Amino acid sequence: MIGAVVVVSVVTVTAASEASAPTTSPPAAVLSATHSGSSAAAPTPGDPVTAVEPAVNLVADPDGWRSVAEPVTPEPRRTPDPDLVATLGVTVVDAVLGDVDRDGDDEVVVVFVRPARRTLAGSTLATPVPSDAQGRTLHLGVYDGDLHQQWVAGTVLRPIAAVAVCDGTIVLAYSSSVGATDRVGVGTVRWSGYGFTTSPDLPDLPGDGMPACADVDGDHLLDPVVLGRSAP
Repeated sequence: MIGAVVVVSVVTVTAASEASAPTTSPPAAVLSATHSGSSAAAPTPGDPVTAVEPAVNLVADPDGWRSVAEPVTPEPRRTPDPDLVATLGVTVVDAVLGDVDRDGDDEVVVVFVRPARRTLAGSTLATPVPSDAQGRTLHLGVYDGDLHQQWVAGTVLRPIAAVAVCDGTIVLAYSSSVGATDRVGVGTVRWSGYGFTTSPDLPDLPGDGMPACADVDGDHLLDPVVLGRSAP
């Protein structure tokens, strides 16, 4: 399931169909390392980050989230053809292209809602799986270029508003409820071969922030980044 992030052992995995021509959006505006509306100082660049007041840009590295000194120019966001994604027959919250498994080919990652279904994982939980006013639950799925399903999270405990797909990692922006567009936290999950796992070195962080990918360290791989993150 996906809760604080994802626990693979209790995710329901299923299988499906069909594909898309990518569209590309221009890079989001580069955000400065400080917020004009805050009097608090930004963390020293390179310092570990847990909670911050001003808006800062963060990058994930093996030691955790770090602030970055230089402006971060995110990789252009690439999205699949919405008409093709519509063939899934679900209500799409977000859909992006990226190399989830680092095999050199793009996958299609879709966050969507659908009518709630009883799952083994959901039936064992102490708290109900979040749903919207129409009784729909939220899910995250990975599909190949022809939209054949590779993996789907059957139980998501924390609603997701937006995602960015970096090389082997997905950056998640959490929302306050299923279907909401606000961003109240950020986190990451990493592809583990068949499903996603959390990283103990990259805890979820509260606060607003835009998920993105950028080659911050110049190694030609896209690093998970969060732009303009600020504490609640």
